[in-house]
Amino acid sequence: MQQKDWDRISKNYYPEIISPLSKGVKNPLYKEIAQLKFTDYAIDLGTGLGRLLPILSKKFKTVTALDYSEGMLNHAKKYSKPNITFVKGDIRNLKDFYNKFNLAVAINSIIMPSSKEIDKSFREVFKILKKQGKFIGIFPSMESFLYYGFLTFQSELRFNSESKAKQSTIYLTDSKKFDYLFGTYDLNGKQKALYEFELILRLKKAGFKNIKIQKVVYPWKEIKDAGFGNFKKFPELWDWIVIAKN
Repeated sequence: MQQKDWDRISKNYYPEIISPLSKGVKNPLYKEIAQLKFTDYAIDLGTGLGRLLPILSKKFKTVTALDYSEGMLNHAKKYSKPNITFVKGDIRNLKDFYNKFNLAVAINSIIMPSSKEIDKSFREVFKILKKQGKFIGIFPSMESFLYYGFLTFQSELRFNSESKAKQSTIYLTDSKKFDYLFGTYDLNGKQKALYEFELILRLKKAGFKNIKIQKVVYPWKEIKDAGFGNFKKFPELWDWIVIAKN
């Protein structure tokens, strides 16, 4: 999505965006941050409303909150502390911060639809980390969308012929708005979701090593209001969380 899209969403962010920081979401992020040993400098890339800043400001001596949406930064400043600096900037150009941070966090902020811009963003994140620095990123999972489509199709088969079940599944999942080959979707602005294999390959290409991938799990009851069906008898939907070192 473009800057104007995030400025618009900033006025009503959480009703529009399912957040991995919401209460009830099973997110390994907090444990990973708590275990960090080098805690001088951290940056929150695409800080959004700044919900991670209270945790980072307690753990790190200096925190930079970066976003290219003025609207988001204005919201994030309600978490202002003496050790937090707010910067309007772009993840695709971080040359002012090279070799500066022990930790870089990006929560659903490296999701631009351009493949080249995704790779450029990962290279920039790699460059801003100090030696033994760590990157923690959360990304929409394309596998999760496919899984949800499968569950929906299986549910529709219980009441319809196969051809009708396919038609209703396409409608119920907004499938026509998804490009599963290139991993993009357009539900209020075109953006990127990532496959697990894709994340690993892109991060290695950027220079990262020791890449670990886990799931951020969304209980069915937490995402029901966002328009998802409730398949409570089945495993939940997820985002990817990546922990990588330079």
